[in-house]
Amino acid sequence: MMGLVLQRLVAACSPGLGTGTAVHLAAREGHARVLKALLHDCDDAMKEYLSNQRDVFGITPVFLSLQRGEESRAAFEYLMQCGGKYNSQSAIKFKPDLLAHNHASDSEQWTQQ
Repeated sequence: MMGLVLQRLVAACSPGLGTGTAVHLAAREGHARVLKALLHDCDDAMKEYLSNQRDVFGITPVFLSLQRGEESRAAFEYLMQCGGKYNSQSAIKFKPDLLAHNHASDSEQWTQQ
């Protein structure tokens, strides 16, 4: 039993699936049952940590589940029960004026070519 617990914990915590963990992948695909299996044996603090862990781009499992919309509602709700925070998805902070400037220069670039 302890070996299974360790395997689940390592799988949930290890980045090695491209950019994130198994929790990121399950959240991105909207698989609530997989999330429950991965986090089943974790204590509350670990569940909260894994629900909010950022991948290499600063994206959390909560944010990934939100992207799927209604089809991943169960995954999103489970991550929220685990302590997920949906107001801190990205480590990158964008400024609206900077975004507007970048979009303007993109359109100018296209019209000049």
